[in-house]
Amino acid sequence: MKSQNVSSYTLKNRNNYNKTKSKMDNRIPKVIKDFVKPKKDETIEGYAYLAFEDWISEKDYLNNDWTLIAKIDHQKKNEDLTTISCFAKPINEKTTKVLFERGDWEIGSEFGIPYIDGNVDNDWDFEENIKYKIKGITLKPFVIQRHFHSYIPNRFELIQHFILYHQAFWVEEKQEFHTIEINGDINIIAKHLKKDEDFEVIYINTKYLRNYLTLTKSCLVRFHDYRRKFEKEMPFDSKDASYKNTDSSYSIEVYNENFVKGFKSYSRLLGKDIIRPYENPISRDSFKKTESDFIEFIYEVNENGQNIEFSCNKKLLSSYFKDTGAPNFLTPVYFNKSVLLKYYSEPKKYTVSSHRFTCLNLWGIDLDITSEDLVQVWLGDLGSLPKNDQLHWKQYNVPPRGTISNYRFETDFEAKFSSPSVEQSPIAHLLISYEKINTIFKEKYEEELFIELTENDKHILKIIRIPLTEEWKEFDEQIQALAKIFCDSINVKLLEKISLKKIDGKTIKGSISLLYVTLDEIGINTENVVLIIDVLQAIQTIRSTGAAHRKGEKFEQSLEKYKLNNLSNQNKIKELSIKLNNTILSIIENIE
Repeated sequence: MKSQNVSSYTLKNRNNYNKTKSKMDNRIPKVIKDFVKPKKDETIEGYAYLAFEDWISEKDYLNNDWTLIAKIDHQKKNEDLTTISCFAKPINEKTTKVLFERGDWEIGSEFGIPYIDGNVDNDWDFEENIKYKIKGITLKPFVIQRHFHSYIPNRFELIQHFILYHQAFWVEEKQEFHTIEINGDINIIAKHLKKDEDFEVIYINTKYLRNYLTLTKSCLVRFHDYRRKFEKEMPFDSKDASYKNTDSSYSIEVYNENFVKGFKSYSRLLGKDIIRPYENPISRDSFKKTESDFIEFIYEVNENGQNIEFSCNKKLLSSYFKDTGAPNFLTPVYFNKSVLLKYYSEPKKYTVSSHRFTCLNLWGIDLDITSEDLVQVWLGDLGSLPKNDQLHWKQYNVPPRGTISNYRFETDFEAKFSSPSVEQSPIAHLLISYEKINTIFKEKYEEELFIELTENDKHILKIIRIPLTEEWKEFDEQIQALAKIFCDSINVKLLEKISLKKIDGKTIKGSISLLYVTLDEIGINTENVVLIIDVLQAIQTIRSTGAAHRKGEKFEQSLEKYKLNNLSNQNKIKELSIKLNNTILSIIENIE
């Protein structure tokens, strides 16, 4: 909360950085080191390749962003690469020693698949095959290779325990597993790439993998069987080599043979390496916050014109039950409306209205739009946002201007059931009227007046709004949204059935003309019919002359024709929305 806390935090981090600085040379950016690989020793042509010096030097078992846990790669004629993985516990030197004392694998690729041991006609055991013990060490499967006898392609599968713990879901078009964090972030935890029988790999996000290892008190053991071929002979019949450290052990054999035409020397790397857990786990089940997770926001201006800020941590704020000497939880804080653009841009994840926004079913806060056209939120409510979202809101925080709305006062302080007026929330009223007229037509004519949007267009109902800015981009988006929901969705077949008339391109030129004829046919007041047709034509014309095409003279003429030319972009959409809402309500009254 206080500035000195920020300073001490910064100093602490700087000191920690300086402690590790002596361990690395920071004169050269790390990104350069990542791209520039050490030169190979090619004293003997092809030997470095056959000895896997390139692969060993990468040390990909260290803290990379992604960890390979399964691999089948037969794509190249000169390489045949296989990796599988399993869990091992306990985590100690004995485990490493036992695993590294022999080069061959303790498990096979089908480790984890249950089987019958014995003869079912006599005595048998059903082996679950979910663990293997050797010298006090327990191995458990992490990835299993399933075989389908060439009927369908073989395939690796991650164990469900890992998938279920992370509540992960499969995204087919990306061949990835995604997980939803408690703060609403959607992250990739695994990539499962399969081209054909000759190539399949699984990568796990290292952070999620190591945290899972920490929680399960395990380490990950990777088993490698890599083979290479070279077109020339080596100056020796065979040569063995080995590579071993605390986290890896590989044995390599290089030899001359004539197994395959075009190749005269071969090599095989057989070995294991270990991915270790973190010291402490990171819980996914709670969203615990510390003082550093709460941002300060401007809540008032002092007599010298300086902005006054305070933390949104509700534990520090005053309430009806205590006076902490700090601002009250229900202190209004104000923001530029552009703060909401981020949330409107991801309608699958966020739902925004003029009085609330939510992230899935994880979290959300109430808000209001004031007469000063600002977003107003209570200081204490801001503390319920994840820190990254608090930082986002901080960018749009402005000094107080005006006050809260009557709607906000009545609902939050007088506990009244209050609804904002159509002037305050035109889109909310319009969508209610849209649902209502569709319901009435469905009951009366068995079909809706406006056809339901397709699955790929339903997001429009969540992003339609009065523009938050005066940008033409946003204006165009909202005109397009109004046109899709209303003009493009007019149920032509229903209107033809009711009116017994069809679009002919002459007297009835299109769906809006047909709507006019139909509403007149069922006895709707002519004045109301003219009004709804006028506003629908306005939306359609402005879309056609501006939002969907280059803006020019016709666009300006359209704005002038519908008396929108002297309004701001925000008020253009507001005016159209209010008119459309009012005319729909008039039609509803006539039908009812």
